Amino acid sequence: MYLSLKYKYLILTLIVFILPYFMMTVIYINNVGEYQKKLLIETRLEVLKKIHYFNSSFENNQASTKVYHEVLNSIWGSYSDFLLLTEQKDIRFSTNSHISEHMEYFRKLEPQKTNYYKIDYLNVERILMYSFDPFNNCYYVVIATSDSIFKELNNKKEDLMAFAIASTLLLTIITFLYSNKISTTLQMLIERITSYRKAVYHIEDKEKKPTWINDELNIANQELNQTIAYMVEKEKDYVRENYEAQLNNLQSQINPHFLYNTLDNINQLAMIHEVEEISTLSVGLAKLFRYNTGNSEKETTIEKELEIIEEYINIMKIRVSYLVFDFQIKDNDLLQSAILKFTLQPIVENIFKHGYSYKESISINIAIYRKKNDVVIDIYNNSEYKDIAQIAMLNEKINEENHEGSIGLKNVNRRLKIKYGEAYGVTVLVNEQKYFVSRILLPYKK
Repeated sequence: MYLSLKYKYLILTLIVFILPYFMMTVIYINNVGEYQKKLLIETRLEVLKKIHYFNSSFENNQASTKVYHEVLNSIWGSYSDFLLLTEQKDIRFSTNSHISEHMEYFRKLEPQKTNYYKIDYLNVERILMYSFDPFNNCYYVVIATSDSIFKELNNKKEDLMAFAIASTLLLTIITFLYSNKISTTLQMLIERITSYRKAVYHIEDKEKKPTWINDELNIANQELNQTIAYMVEKEKDYVRENYEAQLNNLQSQINPHFLYNTLDNINQLAMIHEVEEISTLSVGLAKLFRYNTGNSEKETTIEKELEIIEEYINIMKIRVSYLVFDFQIKDNDLLQSAILKFTLQPIVENIFKHGYSYKESISINIAIYRKKNDVVIDIYNNSEYKDIAQIAMLNEKINEENHEGSIGLKNVNRRLKIKYGEAYGVTVLVNEQKYFVSRILLPYKK
C-alpha cells in the first residue's frame, strides 16, 4: 500500500492539531455566545426592573402605561410585545390582543421576582421577561423573539465561526503545501540517488519490497541502502583489482636487470657473428624496455615519445621491406608538452596489425599541432581506408567501459581520459585523402 508522505503528514496534522483547534474554537465561540446571551438577558431584566420603579412614580395609570410602552419600545423595539398583568395575572394592558388570549404562557410568572423563560408562540421561539412591581402589585412583561434579542450576538457569532473556518482551511492549505514540498524534495533525492547508481554502477533498480504503508522516506531508505550495498560491493571489487594490479606490477618488476643483461648478451653475440639485424633488434627492444620500466613517472614529453617511436620503427624495418617514418610539427614548444608514456607506440603498432601487409611498403606519418589550449596528434599511414561506415562503430568500441586485456586504442583512450578528463582521449576518422587517422587530443601543459 502506497500513501504519499504529504497526505500522511496532512492527515496526522489534521487529527493532532487542526481538527482539535477547530473544535475548541467552535466550543469556545458557543460558550462565549451563551454567556453573552445570558448577560444580555440579565441586563434587559435589570432595565425592566428599573422601569417599573420609574413607572410606579406616575399617579395617572393611563399616562404611566403610555410612558411604559414608549420606554420599552425604545429598548426592545416595536416588534416586541408588551403586557401589564395584575397580581392575579389578569391582562391590564397588551400590545398583542392575540397573545392575551393564551394565558398558558403566563402561568410561570412568579410574584416578587424578576426572571425570564422561553415560550413557543406561533412556532417561533420567544423569550418572556417579567418583573413584579410590589408597589402596584402587577407584572411588567416583555415578549420578544430570540432572533431579535440576540441579532447582534448571532451576527458576531457567525463572523467568528467564519473566521474559525477560514483559519482552519488556511492551516490545512499551509500544511499541505509544506508537506508537499517535503515530499517533492524527497522524490528529487530518490531520483538523484537512482540516477547516480545507474550512471556510476550501470545497475537497474531492484524490485522494492512491499511494506505495510510505503512513502517517500521508506523508498529513500531503500534506495540509500541499495546504493550503499552497491558501493560496498564496488569497493570490494576495487580493492581486489588493486591488489591484483599490485601483484602484477611486482611480478613484472622481478629482476628486470636479468632481461637487460640477456638482451645485451644477444646484442654482443650478434655483433660477434656480424648479424646486424639481430643487434639492431636487441638494442631497440632494450631501449623500449628501459623506457617502460626505468622510473615510476607515468608522464613524459612528446619529444621522448617520438624518440621511442623511432626506435620502434627501426625494429619494424627488419620485417618491412620499405618503411618511412615522418612527423610534422608546427610549433617546437609542443615537443615539451606532457603526455602519458606509451601513448603513441600502441597506435603505431595498431597500423602494422590491422592496416598493413608486410609485403607492401608503408609510410607512417605523425602530425602535431595546437588547437587553442589543447594538443592534437594525428597518426596515419599511406593506405586508403575503404570501410568508412565502420568509423562510428570503432569509436563506440574505443569508448566501451570494459577494457580488460586491451592494449590498443581502447587502452590508450581509457588511460588518457583517466589522467586528463573525459574531454580528452582517442578518436578515429577518415581524412580528405581517405586515410585512416587515429587522433589524440591532449591538454597543452609543460
